[in-house]
Amino acid sequence: MWTVTPDGEWRQVVGRGPGPGHPDFGWDRRRLADGRPILVTDLAAASGPFPPWLPRSGLRSALAVPIRLDAALLGCVELAAPPPDAFGEDDVALARLVAERMAVLIRSRRLCEAEQRRRGFLAFLAEASDLLAGTFDTDHTLAMLVQLCVPRLATTAVVQLFDQHGQRRLVALADTDEARGARLRRTLTQQGGLTGLPAVGPSGDTLTVPLVARGRVLGDLCLVRLGPPSFAADDAALAEDLTRRAALAVDNARLYEEVADTARALQRNLLPPGLPAVDGVEFGASYAAAGEGNVVGGDFYDVVPLGERRWALAVGDVCGKGADAAAVTGLARSAFRLLAPDDTRPDETRLSDVLRRLNRLLLDQGEGGPFCTLAAAHVTVLPAALEVRMVSAGHPPPLLVPATGAARFAGELGTLVGVVDDLDLPETRLTLQPGDSLVFYTDGLTERRDDDGVMFGEERLLRLLGSCARVPPQAVADALESEVRRFGRSPLRDDLAVLVIQAR
Repeated sequence: MWTVTPDGEWRQVVGRGPGPGHPDFGWDRRRLADGRPILVTDLAAASGPFPPWLPRSGLRSALAVPIRLDAALLGCVELAAPPPDAFGEDDVALARLVAERMAVLIRSRRLCEAEQRRRGFLAFLAEASDLLAGTFDTDHTLAMLVQLCVPRLATTAVVQLFDQHGQRRLVALADTDEARGARLRRTLTQQGGLTGLPAVGPSGDTLTVPLVARGRVLGDLCLVRLGPPSFAADDAALAEDLTRRAALAVDNARLYEEVADTARALQRNLLPPGLPAVDGVEFGASYAAAGEGNVVGGDFYDVVPLGERRWALAVGDVCGKGADAAAVTGLARSAFRLLAPDDTRPDETRLSDVLRRLNRLLLDQGEGGPFCTLAAAHVTVLPAALEVRMVSAGHPPPLLVPATGAARFAGELGTLVGVVDDLDLPETRLTLQPGDSLVFYTDGLTERRDDDGVMFGEERLLRLLGSCARVPPQAVADALESEVRRFGRSPLRDDLAVLVIQAR
């Protein structure tokens, strides 16, 4: 005879009766289903119902008691006795007690397994959430999603997103068999999306879950299992929970990418598209926004042509960071570009006039409005030198790097722009010989701090530039940015802009 174990497995306990899968196994289940036992006291005289093998077995008596759990028939306790013994009502009562105990054990085991699965699901979801939230890259997020599903949930996992035309586009695929996965990827790429069961081998069970975030369907996740077991209800619940988290991560990544694209577009309008290439002078520049991954800030630089072999330069630092500072940066840079070409005569007062008009423009924004520091210069290419006239409106004065000799600061500090009506803007005139360089920068360079709070400082900057005599301007600008970034492991906390000119 056979009975069922707490694991839900059938086990033969006595006799030579057929096992699970045999047509005679669990005889007369229809009668057992109503909860009543089957008792045959004399098999030789009985006419049935019972399996054909019982009368031929030489057994005298047979007993079958159902094992039920929540009205469901799980199996039965089947007993047989050889002659001259025969089962009676006491045996039925004992078998019923055994069946009840077996049902309790099965329930306990199932509850324990369900709790273990629940804990496993929660741990899995917690780990998945950390991984999915750790990136703002859509393709990377979805690649992690399919890797999480295979082989934990499925043999094959496919993620497709809808494009702007509503067509499915394959984004990520994972398979336990790399060769099969490669074939499926080619098939999906050629046919333009998954419309049914993937052609990955013998028919299996599929589960498709939509990727929904903030009320929008972004695409879907298709899971495939080849062979048993089929997807259960808790598998579907886990897939839905995982997909919901992935969809939110994808939507966040898309929003981040849109913001980054907007920032890049804004930054392109805040910086010149390129630096001029002319005889007699060479330019170099570098720029970095504060924070990790930011591409827009409040610092700027610009080079504006004034006419024949004459240029206006500006390096500025707007108070604040982010979009608000960028808006003021755009205003200040645009105003400088508009006002600077008015200086068509080499009068020493005209550069100061440009900054005074810019000051008035910022003051007109109202009380508590924007302000900035600004270093500006007019550069004239002479036959064998560069003539530079410059003003530092509250901005760190530039550094002169002679072709021979040590670097030093040049110019005087004036009043910052956008705070008071009356500006004190002393101008400085320099003549750069071939090989001499002038380095303009913002305080994001000198005020950078390392992990111990030590500032990069002006002295360190002077020593660094002391080894840059006759170095090409772009190489100088790149070296300064690299040194500042290496000075500490944390992201930049302030924007950084460098503009270098060199007489040729």
